[in-house]
Amino acid sequence: MKAQTATAVVPDAQVRAGNFSNRPDANGNLTPIFDPATTRANPGFNPAQAESPANPRYLRDLFPGNIIPTNRLDPVATAVLAYVDLPNLGSLPFSLGRFLNNESIRQTNDQFSVRVDHSLTAKDQLFGRYSFSEEFLFSPKSACASPGGCSRGTNISRWLSFLSRA
Repeated sequence: MKAQTATAVVPDAQVRAGNFSNRPDANGNLTPIFDPATTRANPGFNPAQAESPANPRYLRDLFPGNIIPTNRLDPVATAVLAYVDLPNLGSLPFSLGRFLNNESIRQTNDQFSVRVDHSLTAKDQLFGRYSFSEEFLFSPKSACASPGGCSRGTNISRWLSFLSRA
């Protein structure tokens, strides 16, 4: 067991609940959250001009108060967020926060190497090496914590070289 320190940027509780009423953009202005269910063709769209913010092809309404109703939140996204920790290191801009995790992890590593040297002649040698490493990492706090663990990998390297000495 050893400590594994990790930091992440995670959404705060308001954003997870669909409340974007305090979410500013990079200039400090409120980030508008549009309701995709209200998308409709813009009757004033001019196809002779380029599509732009001044000449949009489609119109959408804002969510009232910049808050997405809870019945409109994706249930899969909401379920996934249950595995994402809330910020514990303070706030960042854009309704995000920092999360620090310093939990213990269990890591096992089985490895071995075999090397064979052979002198063919007084001036020529041959050697070969075979290395094997299997690593297993289990982090109990992470979303991938399952009976099989989070990460498993096998690394194999083989070397065969011929050296000639004058």
